[in-house]
Amino acid sequence: MTSLIYRHPRLYRRVLALLYGGALRAREVEVARLVPVGARVVDVACGDGGVRRALPGRTYVGIDVSPVFVDALVAQGVEAHRLDVACDELPVGDVVLMLGALYQFLPDVDPVVTRLQRAARRHVVLAEPHHNLAQSRHALVRAIARRATDPGVASSTGRFDETRLRALFARHGATEVVVTKKELIAVLPGTAP
Repeated sequence: MTSLIYRHPRLYRRVLALLYGGALRAREVEVARLVPVGARVVDVACGDGGVRRALPGRTYVGIDVSPVFVDALVAQGVEAHRLDVACDELPVGDVVLMLGALYQFLPDVDPVVTRLQRAARRHVVLAEPHHNLAQSRHALVRAIARRATDPGVASSTGRFDETRLRALFARHGATEVVVTKKELIAVLPGTAP
């Protein structure tokens, strides 16, 4: 069952801000640095599409499996499509983003990353936590965090650590990896013509 935060875009943004604190804004600044002005950006598992505000001068396309998020973006005049990256082909963009959502495809994330790369003409920007509350040593905190971040799709309850993320990024040819307090942000080459 989908957690409450995935049913309300405003609540989703507030919970993200609470969980990430200032790191959320820092992520958006870093992502903006990695996306050239004028680029067509395809944001996969976009949620409320909040990163688009950090990307002026770029064409933004939101992709999410949630009709709630897609409908909310379309109502705001944002191009958005309901697609499942695990099985649907994605629209091609210069840069493809996936920010804090890759854990949802554990344990078989490599096909998802390959699909992201096939949709990117220039590169893919992946940001993923290497430390979060869902990995807490306190069982109650861990259970609440996992429940709160369950998007209601067939996903694992697992999370990445820094070693597993770095190995994944290396397998997919990462050209840059930025380490933040909460996340690793990687640039992977795109393979779209």
